[in-house]
Amino acid sequence: MKKSMVLALALCALPALAQSQSASVLYSQLTSRDALFNGHKLSTDDSRGFALRYGHDIASLPRLWDARLAFEGTWMPRTSGEDVLADGKLLGGAQTQVLYRHEYLGLGLSVAWTKTVDFGAALELRHESNALRIESPQNTLHMEGSITRPWLSLRGGYTFAAGSVKPFVALECNLALAKKQKTFDLAQGELGMFLVLPQNLNPKSQFAVNAGVRF
Repeated sequence: MKKSMVLALALCALPALAQSQSASVLYSQLTSRDALFNGHKLSTDDSRGFALRYGHDIASLPRLWDARLAFEGTWMPRTSGEDVLADGKLLGGAQTQVLYRHEYLGLGLSVAWTKTVDFGAALELRHESNALRIESPQNTLHMEGSITRPWLSLRGGYTFAAGSVKPFVALECNLALAKKQKTFDLAQGELGMFLVLPQNLNPKSQFAVNAGVRF
């Protein structure tokens, strides 16, 4: 994940290739998939966290009703953690806490129109990290798995006319285009479950509020 972050920062540090750039903060709610283990449904509450996004226009498309094509880079730091549930009850019991955490780095292209309001879509390739933090009175374990997959984003919002720097707000609905889950040998027992559970709880959708400026 650190190497991907360095790459994203290096790209963002390059001279802007367009006349229009944007920087924004997203507040996101991610809904994870359910996982099955020995007939039990494992789930977690929605994860919430903030993300940072940078974008710049790379082309104008007059034949597509003056659409703007832009490059975007988005980074969401690791969430604080959500309890993992087994059939609606806390996994691990009274003395052991199992927390699910998520972070991602996404690079992609967006197309947008401004016709009184803003609307558009984006296709993004995300490198995601899904982790479990298992805390007990005896010790603390950390297990992590990474996946890379495409996401589709649908957007709508409004840009305020305010000189050269224009504030904007937007709502986003993001959907994962690939379902990546792993299986394990039942002979591995509980250890096998914990080794694959981080990936199997990967998010399937994301709702976000985006606020920032265009300049």
